[in-house]
Formats: sequence, structure tokens, C-alpha cells
Amino acid sequence: MNNEKFSLQRILVGILIGFTAVAG
Repeated sequence: MNNEKFSLQRILVGILIGFTAVAG
């Protein structure tokens, strides 16, 4: 269960970085 949450957070961070790269 904890691993699944970590995976979701990692994906969210990846999206945030990608969005920042596109915006910046």
C-alpha cells in the first residue's frame, strides 16, 4: 500500500517537472 502511494507521488512529481519544463 505504501509502495503504491510512493509510485503515485513519483508520477505526480514527474508531471509537475514536465509542466514546468513546458511552461519555462
